[in-house]
Formats: sequence, C-alpha cells, structure tokens
Amino acid sequence: AARPTPCQVFIADMKVSLTIAGGHIFYYPDILLSCDTDANDPYFRTRPCLVVEVLSDSTERIDRRKKFLAYKTLDSLHEYILVSQAEQVVTVFRRINNDWQPEVFRDNDSFGLNCLDCTVTLPEIYEDIQL
Repeated sequence: AARPTPCQVFIADMKVSLTIAGGHIFYYPDILLSCDTDANDPYFRTRPCLVVEVLSDSTERIDRRKKFLAYKTLDSLHEYILVSQAEQVVTVFRRINNDWQPEVFRDNDSFGLNCLDCTVTLPEIYEDIQL
C-alpha cells in the first residue's frame, strides 16, 4: 500500500529518534512507516506515521508501557500497533482528539490504516505463521 505514496516502510533496521525530558533516545520498532518527505538520515526517523511492535514475552511490557509513552510524544504518529505472537490478536492505538484510543482485533477482523488509507486483515498479518 505504501508503494504508490511518498511513504517508506522500514522493517527492524531504522531507528525512531525521540527527545524526552531534554534527553535523546532511540528505539528500533519492528515496523516503521515514515511519510516525511524531508527525512533523509540513513539511520533514524523523527516523524513516523505508524509504528508496529511484535509482542514477545520479553518485550511486551516495554512495548505496552515505556515505548508507547515515548511514541505518544510524536505529533506525527497516527497509529501504534501491537501484534501478538501467542494468538491472532492485534491492538491498534489511534490518536483521536489528542487522546489515544485502543481497538482490539481478532481472528478474521480487519482494520484501516489512516496513514496509508488502506485496510489490513488479520489473516494477511498472520499468513504463514504457526501460533
């Protein structure tokens, strides 16, 4: 869906740069979508539109709390998506009137991505994955 747009998709090899309480931190999300046409740094992005984290036992608490709190400070971020490895469940957090609202999707559900104006189904996300 990103191909006909100026957006770029990065999988685990592009950092998100954040400034929190005057300090600079970096996170490597599992998937990052940046539609910032002025971004040209080969190592990080500062204005992602979408961030996806795949949850594991060792990262779930950090992804749900610490990273989410940091990512919420980005004005450019529209959606933060958490994908379960244990079951076919995806949680999509969306910014609505400057508040983040979660939606949980299961099994054969589908949901829209505002950044790309497209719809994704859970069977597409979990294709070829054994749970």
